Amino acid sequence: MVNSFNDDLIKLIRLSNDIESKIQLTRFFGETNSFFDMGVYESKILENEIVKFFISKVPTCTTLKPDNIKKNTLHVISTPYVTGGHTRLCERLAVMESIKPDILVTRYLNEISDSVQRLNTFFESNYYVDAKSSMEKQILQNMRFLINYKNVVLHIHQDDICLVVALGILRKYNPINVFFVNHADHCFSFGDSVTDVKLQISARGYLLDKERIDKEYISSFIGIPLKVCVDKLEFQDRPVNFMMAGSSWKMKPNKYGSSPQIVDHILTEIVDSKFIIVGTNIYWDYWWWKILFKYGRRVSFFNEIEYNKYMEITAEADACVDTCPVVGGTAFVELCLQGLKPFGVLSGISGYTPLDIVKSENVFNVLNQKIPTSIFENIIETHDFFNVRKKYLDAKAGRYHELPKSLLGNGNDMDLFKKGKRIYYSWFVFRLFFRVKYNVKFSLIPILLKHFSYCSLIRLFFSIIPKFFRTILKVK
Repeated sequence: MVNSFNDDLIKLIRLSNDIESKIQLTRFFGETNSFFDMGVYESKILENEIVKFFISKVPTCTTLKPDNIKKNTLHVISTPYVTGGHTRLCERLAVMESIKPDILVTRYLNEISDSVQRLNTFFESNYYVDAKSSMEKQILQNMRFLINYKNVVLHIHQDDICLVVALGILRKYNPINVFFVNHADHCFSFGDSVTDVKLQISARGYLLDKERIDKEYISSFIGIPLKVCVDKLEFQDRPVNFMMAGSSWKMKPNKYGSSPQIVDHILTEIVDSKFIIVGTNIYWDYWWWKILFKYGRRVSFFNEIEYNKYMEITAEADACVDTCPVVGGTAFVELCLQGLKPFGVLSGISGYTPLDIVKSENVFNVLNQKIPTSIFENIIETHDFFNVRKKYLDAKAGRYHELPKSLLGNGNDMDLFKKGKRIYYSWFVFRLFFRVKYNVKFSLIPILLKHFSYCSLIRLFFSIIPKFFRTILKVK
């Protein structure tokens, strides 16, 4: 059924004969496939079709020339963020360059001005594409910036079709080396048709990449760079102040794992323990309500907090637990390197850090973990800034690296995010739908009615209740 959804949507895209509709529908295709894992991870054929279509509609786009002598490297990011690891990785790779690079923000809005301002520290020049302009103008603006560089490093969102089309056009008559940092390594992303080297940051991305058909790029592992300020790992023998940090959705229970269940078990087993959860909104995330009522002051919840406050909380903790069922990115290993004893439960997602090896196979054994003597050496190999820098610069020079063995063997379920026979309605889907223009909305309605689960509309209705109370209480 989900494959039929994609077939119908691609048919609609191919029937569209104006640039705005075709690009908006293609972006909708990218957004839905990245949100709902339908087993589709690339769409190289569709990307090439859109490139040919755009050239036929705007033939003058092939006449662009560089302003001057080409500069070395341009990093490209769709939307930078103040928090999270996506933009931090972009910044850290920029610092590794021998010549300070420039950056292009492909979806600039006034609302992200703070995060854009932060980029000034890491990049020589910042360029922006107006996200409110038409699809045609966004593609042409992207082209005017991209054409002036020899190397382009992509940190784009999965659905950034305007940037991919711009690169696809330019590469037909203009040599540009493209390095794609595989941030969204667990789901669909545009970009395969314009990529020379895919820079992998995890075993999951590396393994999923093996399933790609007829890929024309090379994969090279670089890892996620971290600041390592210790010579060895030292922990409390009996920790009592536990901490978990990550995005709220990563902690939401499903059949593969449950963060609240882990917290419940630890607080029950260690009667004098306390737990701090960072990244959740207790008024909205109902899956934590039972823990709050059961343990009261023994558990504390924080939503978005400033860095200084985060460091204060970290200083009070002596143990860290990775989020489950979805792992929390680099937060887990970063906390470990600050002296917090690591704990966790395997859930079918692994391979971002060698620290996965300390995790247990079930909640009831989470406190019985064993830390191998080689773990610090493996962390250095994978995450040390200078080791990642070497792999990154090697890849740009044509020397490629395989995945470290320490990232394999901890259980990666490649079908973990795959949806069932029907895909469901959510606030995310409605936001996508109402963002497209009127005639595109009208053409999408039959597809949405045909392929989406009606039961999900009922669940969506009941989800309004906590949202209503959140509004009443004015909780941000």
